[in-house]
Amino acid sequence: MNLNILFKVVFWRGVSALLSFFTVLLCIKNLSVDDFANYSSAFTIYTAFCLIPNLGINNFLVFENGNSDIEKKNYYIKIYYLIFIFFISFLCFFNLISNLYFYAIVTGIFGSMFDFNLVRYQAKKQFRKYAILMPLRTVVFFLSLLFVIYIEGREIIVENIFKFSACIFSIYYLYFLKDKISLDVFKFKENIQIFNGARSFLIHEVCMLLMVRAEVWILTMYSAIGFSKSDLANYWAAFNFILIISILGNTLASIVLPYIQDESKDGMLKLEKMVKKVSLMMFGVLVLTVILVYFISNYYFSKDYKELPYYVAVLGVGVLFGFLANIDRLKLIKFKNKFIDNMLIFQLMISILLNFILIYFYGVWGAIICYVFVRFLGFFSFKMFLRFNYGR
Repeated sequence: MNLNILFKVVFWRGVSALLSFFTVLLCIKNLSVDDFANYSSAFTIYTAFCLIPNLGINNFLVFENGNSDIEKKNYYIKIYYLIFIFFISFLCFFNLISNLYFYAIVTGIFGSMFDFNLVRYQAKKQFRKYAILMPLRTVVFFLSLLFVIYIEGREIIVENIFKFSACIFSIYYLYFLKDKISLDVFKFKENIQIFNGARSFLIHEVCMLLMVRAEVWILTMYSAIGFSKSDLANYWAAFNFILIISILGNTLASIVLPYIQDESKDGMLKLEKMVKKVSLMMFGVLVLTVILVYFISNYYFSKDYKELPYYVAVLGVGVLFGFLANIDRLKLIKFKNKFIDNMLIFQLMISILLNFILIYFYGVWGAIICYVFVRFLGFFSFKMFLRFNYGR
C-alpha cells in the first residue's frame, strides 16, 4: 500500500472518530450526569453488538483474501441474528431487560452489516472504497442524535437515540440480506463451522470486546448499587476523547493484516518503519488531545468533568501499549502459537478481577489504572515471547 492510500484511510477513519467525538460532546452537553452515565452503558452494549455478529469472521475473511464461501456463510449468520432479535423482544416485553438495553442491542446487530461490507473491500485491497465508506455508520448515528435533540430539546429520552438509529440501520441490514436467502440457510451446523477457521481471531476479539468494556460495565454494576454515576460518566467521557488515538492504531493494524505474512526482509523493515511512524503520530495526537480536553472541560462542560484532562492523559498511555501489543499479536498469528489465546484469556481474567477490586476502592481512577496495566501486560508479554522464541 502506498502512502497516499494510507493517509486516505487514516483521514476517513479520523472523520469517523471526529463524529464520535462530537456525538459525545453533544451528549455531555445535553444530558444530565446520570442520563449520560445511562447513555454510556447503553452505548457500550450497542458497540458490542455491532461486533458480535462478525466476531472472528471479518478478520478471517481478510486473512483468506475474501473467500466467497466465508462471505456467504456470514450472510446466513446475519439471518440467524434476526431470530435472536425476535427472541429478545419477548425478554423486553416481559421486562427482563430494559427498553434502553433492548434498543441498544437491536441497533448494534443491525449496525454490524456496515462492518461486514467494509471488510469485503478490505479483503480485496480496495482501500479507497474501504476508506470512503468507513464513517457511514457513525454518520447515521450522529444524524439520529441531532434529530432527537432537535425534536426533544433539553428533555431527551436516551432510548430514543437508539430507537431512531435502529430504524435506519434495519433498512441497510435487510437490503443486503434480501437476495441471500436460500435453502442453505437451514444448514446450521455447516454454516457455524466458519468459526472453527476463525478461532484465533474469535478468541482475540471476544477478549478485547470484554476488556474494552469491562471498566464501563463494572462501573455500571457499582452505580446500580449506590455508587456515584459521576465515575461512570467521567470514565466514558475520557475514553471517548482518546478514541481517535485508538482508532488510528486499529486502522494501521487492519491495514497491515493482508501483508502480515510477508516474510521478506524488506517487508519486515517496511512494517517496522510504519509502526514507528504511526506510534509517533499517535503520541502527538495524544498530547494535542489532552490540551484540547483541558480547554473544553474548563470552558464548555460543567464542573462535574473538571478532572477529564488527567483521565485522558493516563488512558492514552494504555491505548499506545494496546496498539503495540496488537501488532506483535498479529506477527504471532503466522506461527499459529497457542500463547496468543492463552495470554488474551489471562489478560481478560486479570482485567475483570482488578476492575472489581480497584473500582470498589478508587472509583474512576481504579478503572483507568486497570486499563493501562492490562494493556502494558499484553505488550510486555507478546514482545518478550517474540524475542525469546522467534528472535523478532
